[in-house]
Amino acid sequence: MSEYYEIVPCNNGVGEWEISPIHETFDTRQQAEERLEELKLLKLSSEITEEVTKVLNHSYQSYISQFKDGVSDALLLGKRADVNLTISYKQGYDFGMTMYCKMEGLDD
Repeated sequence: MSEYYEIVPCNNGVGEWEISPIHETFDTRQQAEERLEELKLLKLSSEITEEVTKVLNHSYQSYISQFKDGVSDALLLGKRADVNLTISYKQGYDFGMTMYCKMEGLDD
């Protein structure tokens, strides 16, 4: 939800100015303007955090998917794919081969 903040004269007698719609009151316009800048920065920070979280979640899901492909190829096929070998795929493949060797008693 996107909120629009603005500085308006305060009508309730608590202060001279307020930030609408959150009704924070201030004695001077300068105080209200400083707080409005803080609110803008907090909103921007929150938006950036949300976008970074989306990117990280996507990267994590991609890593896990490729890792699982590597494990699957090691355990079920016994060989690596020929193309597009990412580090996560290689790690999954190595892990799968290690598990295969342990299961077959070949880790001696």
